[in-house]
Order: sequence, then C-alpha cells, then structure tokens
Amino acid sequence: MKKTLIFAVISVFSLLAIQPVGATVQYGALVKGSSPTVYFITSDNHRLAFNDEKTFRSWYPDFSSVVQIPDGTLGDIPFGGLAPLRPGIQPIKGATDNRVYAIDRDGKLRWLTSGPIASMIYGADWAGKLVVVSDTTLAAYGRGSDVTGPGQYWWKVERDASPNLTEVSYRMAAAKPPINADSGVVLASAVVTPPPPTRIIIIPTVINDNGGGGKEGDIKYFIDAEPVMPQAGNNVLPGTYTLYHEDFPGYTMSGWSGDCTADGVVTVPANETRACFITFDDIPDNLYGSRANRPPLLTLYSYVENRHGGHLQDQDVPLFIGSMQVMSGVESTINAADYTVYLGSLPAGYSASLWGGDCAPHEPKVGTVALRNGDQKVCTITIHD
Repeated sequence: MKKTLIFAVISVFSLLAIQPVGATVQYGALVKGSSPTVYFITSDNHRLAFNDEKTFRSWYPDFSSVVQIPDGTLGDIPFGGLAPLRPGIQPIKGATDNRVYAIDRDGKLRWLTSGPIASMIYGADWAGKLVVVSDTTLAAYGRGSDVTGPGQYWWKVERDASPNLTEVSYRMAAAKPPINADSGVVLASAVVTPPPPTRIIIIPTVINDNGGGGKEGDIKYFIDAEPVMPQAGNNVLPGTYTLYHEDFPGYTMSGWSGDCTADGVVTVPANETRACFITFDDIPDNLYGSRANRPPLLTLYSYVENRHGGHLQDQDVPLFIGSMQVMSGVESTINAADYTVYLGSLPAGYSASLWGGDCAPHEPKVGTVALRNGDQKVCTITIHD
C-alpha cells in the first residue's frame, strides 16, 4: 500500500485560509481532502503531492488558494507523484546519499560533483542552504547531466525559467513517456506539449576591431531592476519592460534594436518571446589601440590630520597595493585584477578610518578594489593623531 505523504507542520492560520468544500477542481488548482496533504492538479488531470511545507512555500506564499474537496472526488484523481522543490533556489540531497544536487527547470537532479562547484553556484555557505529529503523523495526526481565545471548550471537562470509550478509540471510531463494504465506498456502517442513561455532574450554583440578584448559576458544586463543573463531566455510575466546595461569602458554603445525601442522598452504578450539586440564597439586609441586595452590606474591617498600635536605627514604613511608599497598620491599602473589594499603600521598615538573612495572597506586598515582595463580609480584613508 502506498504511503501517503503529508506536511510535517501546517499552522492553524494556514488551515483557516483553505477554501471550503464545493469549489471547482481544475488544472492548476491546489486541493486537499480531509487529510492535511495538499496537491497540485496537472494538465493531464493528475495530482502531485507536496511532501512538506518547505516545498509548498517555494512556490506559493500561503495556503489561501487551497481548495478542500470531498475525499471521494480526490480519490478519483490519479496520483501523479511528488511536486518538486522550485528549481534553482536551494541544493538538495537524500538522507543516505552524500551527493549534493541542484534541480533544473525540468525538475531533474544535476549532481554537483565537488564542494568547490557547489560553492561556486550557491556560495561558500552552500551547506547551510542544503535541503535534506528522504531517499524516496529524492528518487522521485528525474536525473539530468552532472555539473563538473563553470557555465553548466546557474541557480538563478533555472529559478527564473521556473516562474510557476504550471510550467515545470508541463515540462516534467513532457519528459515522461505516456504509459497504458492497464498494461504498463509505453504508448507511442505524443506527450503533453507545454505552452510557449513568455520571455525576453538579450543578444549583445561586441566588436573588437581596434585592439579591444571585451566579451559579451563582461557586461551586466537588467530587465527593469533585475539582473539577467545575456543570450538566454529570461522568463517574465506578460507586460512592458525596460532593458538596461552597465557601462563598458573603452566601447561605444548602439541603441537597442530588434523588438526593443532604441531606449530599451519592449512589450511581451503572453506565451511569446521578444529578442532585443545591442552592439558594443571598441574605441580607437593612439597608444593602446582601444581604451579597453589600457591597463588600469590606481592611486592611494592618505590624509593625516594632526589635531593633537602630532607631526606625521601624508607621505610618511606606508600604503600597499597587495604586496607592493606605494606612496600617497602617486598613480600606479597595474594589471587588471581584484586587489586588496593595506595601511601599514602607524606610530603610537595614531588611528585610521576605514578605506573609502573606490575601495570598499573590508576590515580596519584593509580595503578591496576591482580593477579592469581602462579604469582609473582612487582610494582614500584618513589618519588621526
């Protein structure tokens, strides 16, 4: 006999929010009988069970849309398996399986083959985000390809490609071959075809005909205020949006084109895709060929304020870019990279502020700065006696 999976905890408030018996059962509905288990009704009239509240709340903010129906009516709807955790949002593992997985937009498990890969995708605190489920629950997910390096899986892309359980259940159904209920034989008939998604694709082009070395992925892009990936379908609700991009030093930028106005405004009807194009062209430069090829410049400034009789001067303060000591106010030409800047030892009786300017304070006397070709940045620190 199949074991019924139920929520471990459902609050009294949640139960009171459930709609009473009598509401119509239809595709996309959330239903329950007299037991606490909540189900999602799929397009082929099956019910997917939420095996815990965490899974339910990865899709829905509350239980207000759950409809209570008679147990007999619920029993007439074939059981279709378990509803998946929303793809992308958290890594997952089984109770006795040490392998850590991500969930993709098709509801499939993607094995994160090492700790560094899990950290690359979910951050250094990935273990604290891990969802542990029973081995039976884990086995209900399909299996996708393993993630062995960068660029093979990104949590936000999979999350945004899964805006609702309706679309994911379509894809899950499409991935399963239809089976004759009486014989168990796989049928040759077509599987459920999901409706086309509603999405925006940003397609940038970088032209390096003057010595530039930039790439399309070097620039950040936004749909309204939300950062998105280029050359990938970004799922949205039907409506009008404005696209943006960050500055790209050393390059001129065209206006938006394609389905966008020159200002980046695009309207997307339901279940349709709109593509917007933009071009970045490197700027000629007599010395480097392009500003994008100019090595970055960084200047550290120390400002000494002798308010209580001290005699320390700005140039006496030891400053460091990485392991390289520099003088206050002297411009340094260095390689494009991320750097840590330091304040050296001070005489007794002096204290320092946090780093400012283009440097982000990290801890007392320590700051960080990212330098890319074409950058000219300044970092400051103040010393008091």
